[in-house]
Amino acid sequence: LCGKRYIPSSNTKMAHSEKRSSPLREFQIAIFTGALYGAAHTLSGHPLDNLKTAMQLDVSYRNLGTSAAARRLWRTNGARGFTRGIVPPLVGSSFYRSV
Repeated sequence: LCGKRYIPSSNTKMAHSEKRSSPLREFQIAIFTGALYGAAHTLSGHPLDNLKTAMQLDVSYRNLGTSAAARRLWRTNGARGFTRGIVPPLVGSSFYRSV
């Protein structure tokens, strides 16, 4: 290949014997799985970010461990304490990871 870029075509042989689907179908699958990854990433990490922020900024959380702080956040704010502000990063991350 000596410096030339290799661009696979739709007829390119793959390591397995399955026939490649159409480029449109592969694009749709890539968009869906990327968006799913972005959503999963945000849904799993955002509650921990909210807990970290509460521990850093709220004086009443300063000398608590992680589990005690999580219990206090749940008691005082419920699920809203962990999910507050999740919509913008959820949409943004899903879009960013899908494209």
